[in-house]
Amino acid sequence: MILAASVFSAFFALAPDETVRPEVRLDVSAEFPTGTPGVVLVEAFSGDGASLGTREVRPAANGEVGIVPAETARVRVSSPLHETCEVFVEPASEIVSCSMEARARIHPFGDRAGRVWARRNEPGAPFLAIPPLAKEWGGGFAVPRGRIDLVLAPEGSTGSLLRLVDAASLAESRQPAKKRDPNRLKVRFVDASGAEVRDRPVVKVEPLFRPRKEEELELAAWTDFYERNGASMASGVLVLDPIPERREWVVFNVRFEGQPGVRLAAAGRLVDGVLDLGTIRLPRRTSFAVSIRSGLPNEEDPGPLTLDLSLVRPVPGLNPPARAPSLSRETRAGSAATFDQLIPGEYRLAVRTPDDTVGSFEVPVAEGDENRLDLELTREVVAGRVEDENGKEIVNALVGLMRTWTKGGSRHEVRTDAQGSFRLEFLHAGGSVNVWATPTADCATVAVELDPRGPDAAGILLRTRPGGVSVRVRDATTKEPIGDARLELDVALAAGPNWSKRGRTSLPDGVFSLCNLPAGSVRITATARGYDQADREVEIEADQLAEVELSLERAAQLRGKVLGSAGAPVPGARVFGPLGPFVGFEGEPPSVACGADGTFEMDLPAGPTPTLLAVVATGHRLALRWMRPSPEEQPIFLVAAGSDEVVELRYADGVPVRDAWIVLQKDGLLVPGAIFEEAVSAGGCVFEPSSRDGFQRFGGCVEPGTYALHARLFRPGGFAHLPLGAYQLPLPPGAELRSPLSEVP
Repeated sequence: MILAASVFSAFFALAPDETVRPEVRLDVSAEFPTGTPGVVLVEAFSGDGASLGTREVRPAANGEVGIVPAETARVRVSSPLHETCEVFVEPASEIVSCSMEARARIHPFGDRAGRVWARRNEPGAPFLAIPPLAKEWGGGFAVPRGRIDLVLAPEGSTGSLLRLVDAASLAESRQPAKKRDPNRLKVRFVDASGAEVRDRPVVKVEPLFRPRKEEELELAAWTDFYERNGASMASGVLVLDPIPERREWVVFNVRFEGQPGVRLAAAGRLVDGVLDLGTIRLPRRTSFAVSIRSGLPNEEDPGPLTLDLSLVRPVPGLNPPARAPSLSRETRAGSAATFDQLIPGEYRLAVRTPDDTVGSFEVPVAEGDENRLDLELTREVVAGRVEDENGKEIVNALVGLMRTWTKGGSRHEVRTDAQGSFRLEFLHAGGSVNVWATPTADCATVAVELDPRGPDAAGILLRTRPGGVSVRVRDATTKEPIGDARLELDVALAAGPNWSKRGRTSLPDGVFSLCNLPAGSVRITATARGYDQADREVEIEADQLAEVELSLERAAQLRGKVLGSAGAPVPGARVFGPLGPFVGFEGEPPSVACGADGTFEMDLPAGPTPTLLAVVATGHRLALRWMRPSPEEQPIFLVAAGSDEVVELRYADGVPVRDAWIVLQKDGLLVPGAIFEEAVSAGGCVFEPSSRDGFQRFGGCVEPGTYALHARLFRPGGFAHLPLGAYQLPLPPGAELRSPLSEVP
């Protein structure tokens, strides 16, 4: 409503000699809620920007507030509940008008105190602190209307950032914030001499894990916030206040001018709600110079060289840098390149030509600018012979060269000749190389690491071991060999890295062999169509051949046919199963595709216990069925896809559950997320994580029925499930799912 008030006949008192033009009347249009003071603050400015005075005025019923001084060039009108209005006074003006736009009044903290910052949805707009409204103005905070970014910081709690929220939807919201400690972060910085660092750093908020697009935009907004608000530097102490509510998901990259900066996690000593990270020493300016001279014959030009430098680990006592240097420099043989703004530590250097890696090694970089490495680019040769355990040459063995920490285009391969010999020629700038040989397709690799400029490079001997494993797969009932069975061998060596090998048994003897294995353990998994899986773990002794026999039990067969609601076959439908109690955490379960007539066959565990299957098909809701093995064809009828529903996820105290996925449980078994992803791809449903305000699109996914629902959230150390209760699906639009708990267990 527009409140009536008395009219001021004059706004400012004028001396007689100040009257240089007729009086100018100011009219203000503003709506004030009943019970508020209903006054505006009017300030006049001269042509050179000087203030002519400020008065608190109550507009009359017709909006008139009085007369402004004759020399007024600009008038500013403000009130706690409105956007500030500024108007220019033209020389011939007799009246100027100011229409004030009301702000949205919000109460985000209930009865608690707190702070609010807001920025408009405009390029380059800064966050501005919003002062709390006095009790006589209704309390709360008055924020701009429309889509805005908000930072809400309840007293004693972390801050939350709401992106592009409609302020009108928050009007009169008295939702209490959840109390979360800590609410501030403090860290002291000193330079290499121990003196306090007084320059204000740039604080960038980055994700600890790969973010979704919305999370990436939120973190960018936090970075913008700390650019002008929330980050203070005094006496070498940086204070971030508030810190993000999801502090365990982010890191703070703090960079000073001319420094690589440091990377801070929001974890430290907690004192009265403040995370005190102690004192961090910034190293003095550190650089590293690399020069490469050419030792190639006949003035051979290898072309442009790329130097890739990446940090392996900083020296003890230094925090990781704000951005771990992974730097590249372009140079040529006979030239040098310098890396600056480094943090002292161990680095990995790779030297590359356009199509090969010619050197790779670790280099220590000490604090300061005295670090230098001189390299020489030469052409080297390694040569040798591949033999079996009896000293007999192995013809046509695959021999290769590989460098440590290489990426693409760094491998040379040749075959051994009739004498089992090989020769590899390559460019080399330093570091060791690995020369390896795979004698045959069913043998493990044998390798040696050496310096190609050393005395051993011309007489390399790669010899296989007599140790290995031979696996025979049989039918448990008929004892007949099973050819083309799939095997996976997970090898854990007593000395050396672990690795895996996949293969198939040969026809008709059902045998798979792997030679040249040193001592260690091997876990063998065998599967074949129509059989249950079998596993065995065996120990391989040095220079011994382990013979293993696996017997596979016949699997029970399920024959089914997927049909639409009208009884027509659904070709291409995918049947997943069996679903187990933990398959939701282990990825996608096995599946088969239906043929053109909608039929499928699937191996199921034998026995009377039914198995839960999931069926996904384009244009249909996800179907969950308990099935038993049967030689007869069993029909599965699908329901057509439904419309999307929007639901709300909330804790018991009404706080929104953010960044959560709904997880379904059918008869005590979890439905894997991978199956929902398949259903979304098939157009059968919509399944998205909840937004910042707890809203989630979740619809068209499953056929009608009763399901137990959970909210799945990521927490440090893994996923957590928040129970929501049992619901009849599909849910009605706008349904609220409220957990009986106020925290994630």
